Amino acid sequence: MRLTVLGSGAACPPGGQNSSGYLVETGRDDAGGRRLLLDCGHGVASALLAARPQGDVDDIWVTHMHADHFIDILALRFRVSRLLPGVPAAERRITLHLPPGGRASLEAILAAVSFPADFFDRAFRVREYAPDDVHEAGGVRVCVAPGAHYIPSYAIRVEADGAALCYSGDTAPCRNVVALARSADLFICEAALDEPEDGDVRGHCTPEEAARMAAQAGAGRLLLSHFWYGTDTEAFACRARAAAAVPVDVAHDGYQRTL
Repeated sequence: MRLTVLGSGAACPPGGQNSSGYLVETGRDDAGGRRLLLDCGHGVASALLAARPQGDVDDIWVTHMHADHFIDILALRFRVSRLLPGVPAAERRITLHLPPGGRASLEAILAAVSFPADFFDRAFRVREYAPDDVHEAGGVRVCVAPGAHYIPSYAIRVEADGAALCYSGDTAPCRNVVALARSADLFICEAALDEPEDGDVRGHCTPEEAARMAAQAGAGRLLLSHFWYGTDTEAFACRARAAAAVPVDVAHDGYQRTL
């Protein structure tokens, strides 16, 4: 299983970087390999096409309906099929996995930007997953679990090729996410905050909180991600390493790792 970070930024990422997007490739392209895109935020569609010019992913999993995690599926839809006069229809359709209520959110956006209501259905197989869903296809097992965010958000675990990767999506420290990341080879966890949030409603982690979740899960390695512009990511890595005894990497667009 191979990970390529296509977008490691938050809603306003550092200059030259994209918002959330993670390409997971399993097996071999010439032997039934499968390709999954976890989130598709600002700039991720073009980054995906740089990595895979045909845009030939099998599944897109959206963690939650904030723009920095899904908005570029509009752009990617035009690579899947332009649906213009004289242009052939798509030969294959990507399965677009949305969180509960995601279809209604997309319908509202399509109306707002004057796209037809079937804009996605003609190119994607659109489905909403359920909390605690388990999906298996092509030797890949995907599980989801609710995180702790301002709107419903879900962490995603991918198991394939004898390895496991877990992606937190956007979340404050959360037992559900720790449980989903249990013994994962790699835990990708957001670290958007410099200081912990104060209040009853929380939605993000500091690097220390991300490290503690990784340690509680017994993850093999932590990959910090989802950074705002101006973040000193190396300082964040040092803080995470000091908070828990877990190997820590810092995500950047183009980061790759084989599990």
